[in-house]
Amino acid sequence: MELSIWALITIVSLFMYLIFVKNNEYIKIINNYANRIKGLEDEIDGLKQIIEKSNISLLKKEHEFSLFSSTKYNYPFPFWIKDSNGTMMYVNKAYEKAFNVSKSRYIGNKDESIWGIEKAKEFRKGDLEARDDPKGYKIFFDECDYYNVVKWCNKVGEIVIADYGCCFPKV
Repeated sequence: MELSIWALITIVSLFMYLIFVKNNEYIKIINNYANRIKGLEDEIDGLKQIIEKSNISLLKKEHEFSLFSSTKYNYPFPFWIKDSNGTMMYVNKAYEKAFNVSKSRYIGNKDESIWGIEKAKEFRKGDLEARDDPKGYKIFFDECDYYNVVKWCNKVGEIVIADYGCCFPKV
């Protein structure tokens, strides 16, 4: 009989240990996970704010692009827009006339398909230099025979949305 009481005391002690000691450890673990979740929620909120600001900037850039490509903005000098990978998105009528290139052949293509690989490498180098220029634009006096070329890019944060260029006759 005495053994049964000790067995009962041992079992009760074990339950008490599990309830008070282990339960406390589980509570610490649960609190730790809760804190991690709170940190992740804060991080997600921060990312949501960044995305929201980027979306607003992107909408502004889309509006700007629509203005440039609108027919009522007929610039007298060659003007173009490329995406961040160098694919031509827009050329104006002055560009078509100056370089004897049709818009339908050029849009959706990269410079190498029109100008050849060597000239395309030069153009791409200029695009990248303009992106990194602290002024936000770069003027090239020797990129084209008859024109001075101004290049710039539009960014949302650090993400390049488009590269722009315009030619002005050399004087």
